[in-house]
Amino acid sequence: MKIIVATDFSENAQKALDFTLVNFNEKGTEYVLLHASYIRQAGETLTVDLDEEASSKTAVKLRQYCEEIKERYPDIWITSMTKAGNLANVLVHTVEEENADMVVMGTNGVTGLYEKMIGSNTEEVMNVLECPLMVVPFSSEVKKIDTMEVAIEKVQRDLKAIEFSARLGKSIGANVHLLHLFGPDEDPENFDIPSNLFEGSHLAIVQIQTSSPDLEKVIHQFSEKDAADLIVVIPHHRSFLKGLFHRSVTENLLKTTRIPLLII
Repeated sequence: MKIIVATDFSENAQKALDFTLVNFNEKGTEYVLLHASYIRQAGETLTVDLDEEASSKTAVKLRQYCEEIKERYPDIWITSMTKAGNLANVLVHTVEEENADMVVMGTNGVTGLYEKMIGSNTEEVMNVLECPLMVVPFSSEVKKIDTMEVAIEKVQRDLKAIEFSARLGKSIGANVHLLHLFGPDEDPENFDIPSNLFEGSHLAIVQIQTSSPDLEKVIHQFSEKDAADLIVVIPHHRSFLKGLFHRSVTENLLKTTRIPLLII
């Protein structure tokens, strides 16, 4: 597995990296530490000095940071890169170039001028990224994932995402709780998970029929009840043509979650 971890050198970016290294450390895993330097566009009122000298200093700082991480985690394979541009665009291109399997970033860790320039980092990245995105909120704990709460709607439509969750659960040794949310006109009997998908994992399935417009509250309630360490969701723009989930549900989860969120 190859994982890109975005950093702005903030405390929360460090927490997101630590959470990644603690949990996703199978033999052969590669980590890419990525910093995106925003460049001012014509017509913007904010001015940023990102000339060659400044960019070079940032690259040196990132390499030093990477060496510090290697000292703390001597058995990992980690590289670093700094690129100019909007974070979302940089991530999209880097995922493609590196053939990465997942991106990790922190929330509420970007402040001041940088935040004003790029707006809401996480939501922008979520809207354009094609690979799974792990979001680690500042309020979360750095600890091993014991239980994953996977919220799904349609099995066949979401099968690839469910398979990714199953592989992830097995690789980190986590319990997997599937939260099947379906509408008032749907038949819960159509919920059919392939028998071998979660073989060897502790699997629990809960089915909830709901017409609630606040699905994020339902998901939070069950994640708290199950003491989940990770919430997994599949937003509307990725796989749902029609249904209960839509993009605003995931965006609301991003704003309110206190535990890491995996967006597939």
